[in-house]
Amino acid sequence: MSDTYFRAVERRFAELEAEIEDLRRRLANLLREGRVTDIDYDQGVATVEMDGLPSKKIPWVQRAGDVRDWDPPTVGERVTVMSPTGDPGQGLITPGGWSIDHPAPHNKGGDRYIKTTGTIHLDADTAVMVLAAERVDIKARTIRLEAETVEIDGEVPITGARLEHNGRAVGDDHQHTNVTPGPSLTGPPAA
Repeated sequence: MSDTYFRAVERRFAELEAEIEDLRRRLANLLREGRVTDIDYDQGVATVEMDGLPSKKIPWVQRAGDVRDWDPPTVGERVTVMSPTGDPGQGLITPGGWSIDHPAPHNKGGDRYIKTTGTIHLDADTAVMVLAAERVDIKARTIRLEAETVEIDGEVPITGARLEHNGRAVGDDHQHTNVTPGPSLTGPPAA
């Protein structure tokens, strides 16, 4: 066999070795763990450091149809970069799990628990419904309801020390003015 044939076989082996090496690299990059180092909230992309190397700015996974989420990662958060082509620059950021810096906020099976340092918004075009078999607890320093009408269907026990309406105390300890002492009844409330 001629030298030309052996050189062609040698070139083909080199090409195959390069292809195998490229496939190994791509396979190793299908799923990579890292930490978020920078976030561009306006563009919905972040940079992830994986094994000491920064990624390009890549998007994080969110729902984007009729139901849309906004749940960006935070700097320092452990994440996984999924790269179906094996190119992390074309990847997607997914949550990566708990870490020492970001431990689990809750540990009860069957519960859904959300903890954030920011604000949680529920925004719906028609209604937001909260259904519970027993009760719904809301714990806050202040609860503010803003609506044209607030309807309550059920008994309303109030255990606080003070109830106000238009800046005036309502309850069993408020005072009436311009009332004749004795057994007389006061007139109806002013409209």
